[in-house]
Amino acid sequence: MATITEIITNTARELHTVEQWIAEARTARDRAAITRLNKRHKALTAALHRDTLAALNNGADADTLRAQVWAARDGKTATPASPEQVILDTIHRIASEPGAWVSLTRLRNALPATYTRDAVDTALLNLDRKRAVDIAPESNMKILDYADRAAALRIGGQDKHLVATC
Repeated sequence: MATITEIITNTARELHTVEQWIAEARTARDRAAITRLNKRHKALTAALHRDTLAALNNGADADTLRAQVWAARDGKTATPASPEQVILDTIHRIASEPGAWVSLTRLRNALPATYTRDAVDTALLNLDRKRAVDIAPESNMKILDYADRAAALRIGGQDKHLVATC
């Protein structure tokens, strides 16, 4: 039996296909097909909305679900990477060298907008617990601007501003 996430992904994929057919029907000026496909599109959109709410109420991760739906709506079938993996990949991409410190401001700005602050904070804490990253405070607090202070992650009563892979 398919999981709710698989059902949502399949519905989003089908919605993408119907949108392509609508575009083709508009090009051919086939009014009957456009009417039929618009009804199907409306039904799929309602089903997607209903199933997404059900998945969220059952504890599905909103960021992962959103990424899967958008990937399926764009005609892609790949399963999105976990937030932890995306964070590690982003750190490797923006760090000047392996193990170099990266500001959390720069990291947060480089991450996809689909990840909420809470999701990023949770992923960073999980990576810290797994010892995949080191998270540390800036030693010279005078150089921090408002963005750096806002991007800080509070751990153990102390704001941390830098992250590096282990």
